[in-house]
Amino acid sequence: MFKKFLLLNLKDFENIGINFPIGAFIFFIGITLIISLFIYNYRKACTTAFLSGLLRHTAIGKTKAVSLKRLHLDKNFVLKSILSGKSGLISHITARVGEKAQTYEEHIKQLKEKGYKEEKINFDEALFYIKEDCEDKARDEVTKNDTSIVVPIVISVLIVAIVTLLFIYLSNILSAINNLLE
Repeated sequence: MFKKFLLLNLKDFENIGINFPIGAFIFFIGITLIISLFIYNYRKACTTAFLSGLLRHTAIGKTKAVSLKRLHLDKNFVLKSILSGKSGLISHITARVGEKAQTYEEHIKQLKEKGYKEEKINFDEALFYIKEDCEDKARDEVTKNDTSIVVPIVISVLIVAIVTLLFIYLSNILSAINNLLE
């Protein structure tokens, strides 16, 4: 039955007449949504952990900057990836000691220059802090972001339920549409 669902193609319905593997498409979209949901939640948890660590150590302003090791986040590959990006929430709220301040437009212009290479961050030595005018934003982000695993699990169950219902009824739905198109 599952194989039949995966092989379900719109070309099997003569009045629809499009060659498109709808069963496989729906299945893989469901899997992709679930994986994306957990990745998003983990990235959000990393961001929240970083901001709350900076707030806990009162790392507001360059003079109070702290390392990832001091925050116990030095092994977090995802956080390092987030911090390497020049855009996003983290880059607006936090900064790194010695980092050249640029607007987004300046950064894009610099990327287009021939021979430009992105600066590699030495995370063993880098010191991070919350920008002085962004302390309230950082506190708001930490308090409003519930990075509980419950939400992605509930949404994943809903996605699985929808895909299962489509697994059961999609052939009937497409047959009805096919009959309406006659």
